[in-house]
Amino acid sequence: MPEYRCSDMSILRGLLYAVLFVCLGLDCLADQTASLPARESLSENQTEQSKIAVPESETVAKTAAVVTPPTQLSAAKSVVVPIQPSHVTIYSDRSALVREDFDISLKEGINRVVFKSIPGSIMTGSFFLKFSPDDKDIHVLERSYDLNSKTLQFLVQSPDQLKRRCELYYLVRDLRWRIFYVAALSTSLRSIDLNGWIQLDNESGKNFAKVRVDLVSSPGVKDKASPKEVMDKPSFVASQGSGYPYHLYEPIELKNGSNKHISWAQAQGIKLKQDLRIQISLEHLQKWEDDMRIIPVQTWVSFANTSRSHGNVSRAMPPGFMTVYQQKAKGGAHIVGTSKIDHTPAHGIIEFRVPSETTFHMGTSDEENTAIEAELQQTSYRKLSKNIYEVSYKLTVRNPTDRELSVNVFAATPMEDKWELQRESLQHSNIRNHNIVWKLELPPKKTQDLQYRIRIYNIPSL
Repeated sequence: MPEYRCSDMSILRGLLYAVLFVCLGLDCLADQTASLPARESLSENQTEQSKIAVPESETVAKTAAVVTPPTQLSAAKSVVVPIQPSHVTIYSDRSALVREDFDISLKEGINRVVFKSIPGSIMTGSFFLKFSPDDKDIHVLERSYDLNSKTLQFLVQSPDQLKRRCELYYLVRDLRWRIFYVAALSTSLRSIDLNGWIQLDNESGKNFAKVRVDLVSSPGVKDKASPKEVMDKPSFVASQGSGYPYHLYEPIELKNGSNKHISWAQAQGIKLKQDLRIQISLEHLQKWEDDMRIIPVQTWVSFANTSRSHGNVSRAMPPGFMTVYQQKAKGGAHIVGTSKIDHTPAHGIIEFRVPSETTFHMGTSDEENTAIEAELQQTSYRKLSKNIYEVSYKLTVRNPTDRELSVNVFAATPMEDKWELQRESLQHSNIRNHNIVWKLELPPKKTQDLQYRIRIYNIPSL
């Protein structure tokens, strides 16, 4: 027999231990494999753990979690939906809410619903696909938007083969509306011809055919953020309570890259009410350094917003600017200027200042200037405590004409701070839009004074 050394015996012993460990390991592995459940059971457990919870914002009502195996997603049926906007609400900040109505046929299982020709100006976080509240078993699982192909896609799970009427909402940029008023005053300022035109500008990248339009005089997106942040997180402002809605009663066509003018108000020979005004602004409540200030006398005209004003259609007047012309007594016309028009409801009163450096005589031509003079003095300014002030004034108005005139004096008051009228030499007629109003009767060639004292609590810093 060969002779083995001690080192050789150690190597042989190590090999025997290794064989023994391998055998024991195979037996243990066989035992563990026998104790595992079937492969199908494991797959079910994994699927149960991978349930996809549908976000509430993507469904009409709250739904339970929906099981969506990957094999079903890959086998989703594609449904290309032809859509056409049916209604657009345009806001004052160039944003618009678009509603598209369409019919859709869904197959049982996962459906890939595709919308094409979605404008590139869309706010990607504003999509909302709406089914009927009765379709609680229809779930929107996923949505995506391809900016290059302008394609919007939803994954929709349906319990059965169904045909439904649906709505798609989204917010877009670069739709704009404005209103332009043009008025022609008569020579005597007793009547006015009025035209009002709404201008619609479409740079959204989408054509609109036979779409109904609402206009809202408030922003649709109130986020003061970068364009990217606005696109990612649009924030909506409801039209009720935050802006005035105006309705276009007939469907219109508005192609991309175009603008359209729509008649809003047309009337001739509207009777005007005329008055002269002196406006004492809030800045006069501060302590003066000078002794006396000249206050300009303004000419204002007004008329009732009735069906007589709008060609047998009484409607609200949106805020905008009015370009005013005036006929001259000797023929021709001239531009008087531009006045701002505030929102005026139907049957309300529309009033605006005649924007001219010339003060017109009531009932006469613009060749005759009234040249009424008004001087305001701050007769006292007292600080009663840290936040309480009293200010006294004397207003002197002169009528140099041979006609009796009347002037309405408007003294502005703080909108937020408390105030009290302590004394007045003439009883004020009313309080209007945060103004104390007095009516002064001015005899020919005479002077009329008005003195009053007002106490202000927490006077504003102007």
